[in-house]
Amino acid sequence: MKTFKEFIVEAIDIEVKEIISILLEAKGPDYSDEHAQINLYNYLVGSGDRRRKLGREVRSAIASGDNEKVKEIATRELESSQNDSSHPLHFNNADPTGFGSKGKTAAHQPAYLERMQRALPGFLAQVQSRAGRSIASQGYRGEVKGGEHMESEPGWQGNPRGQGRADYEYTSKDNPKAVHRASGKDDRGSQAYSAGGSQFGAMLRAAGETVARGMMTGARPRKNSGESEQEYRERLTAIKLANREKARQARSDIASRADEVGTTLDATRGTSVQQQRDVLPGVSSSSSSLETDYPGITRAMDQEAITGRRQFGNRGRVHSVHTTGTDASFVDPRQQSVKTPRPRAGKGTGRPAAVSGDIAPAKTTKKQQQARQSDYLTFSRGSGNI
Repeated sequence: MKTFKEFIVEAIDIEVKEIISILLEAKGPDYSDEHAQINLYNYLVGSGDRRRKLGREVRSAIASGDNEKVKEIATRELESSQNDSSHPLHFNNADPTGFGSKGKTAAHQPAYLERMQRALPGFLAQVQSRAGRSIASQGYRGEVKGGEHMESEPGWQGNPRGQGRADYEYTSKDNPKAVHRASGKDDRGSQAYSAGGSQFGAMLRAAGETVARGMMTGARPRKNSGESEQEYRERLTAIKLANREKARQARSDIASRADEVGTTLDATRGTSVQQQRDVLPGVSSSSSSLETDYPGITRAMDQEAITGRRQFGNRGRVHSVHTTGTDASFVDPRQQSVKTPRPRAGKGTGRPAAVSGDIAPAKTTKKQQQARQSDYLTFSRGSGNI
């Protein structure tokens, strides 16, 4: 039985996103993080007019890796934009997009200034990354894409028209087919996904494909001493066929169990909150047993949730995860970790139970990484390895 303290901590972890959302709404007019990030990026790299002196200077500094110069220019421009009403980034000149459905008002100014300041670490992290440096130095134009829906690939058994994973899209002016998409996350913590039954089942199926494919690959066994070439080839063929059958069985088993979990979640539509909570432990158990039987399937599902590679194909997949705020980063999706799937009751009357995957605050992740590194160093020293 959980202690009262454990119960409170778990409840806070489960509902933290909802509480933050309520607090943000209560504090007054806000400005979009995504629009702040894109507007700062486009202005500094000169994506609208690459002949502009500032853009050329910033792109040159980014290309040469002169991060101090980039930071100096970006900081100077932000400071100037606060007081100079003629500055393109001044509040008076900000495009109405990003201020909410009711439009831009004078009351938005404090939020605008705060969001623009929070965008600075995100821009610096972006241009210091390998992928970010490449697109910024070439003056790719950024665009906010969050909230847009896309048609799923044929055969996808979840939402046929789901929300795209990309919040930012960068396109080359010289080659419109050269596109880099990034998923935006907040360094204070965010959500990787929130999926109903059919969508969660489809994500598990996609992860199962990844796991099955891994079963068919591996190191090529060496030829045994005294084994003829014919015998060696026959052994390789037997191994290949066995792995193929193992992958087929895994794919079938995962698909069956994914459908069962999805059906269980969808069947809670219209039931009470308590009735939904009663089935959540079973959903958690099913997810855990899949990970036990097929190690890595949870990680593969998280990657699908972040990139949307199987649901939307290459036309909609995410190439980078852009975490904004003080502890900003711009990384390959494979570097992004997601917490254990969290089944929860549906939000709103009549809505079915769902599963969410949360991303921990960047500070928490850094502390965990530092702890692991410290443990490894302690172990290595104790074993005489270093």
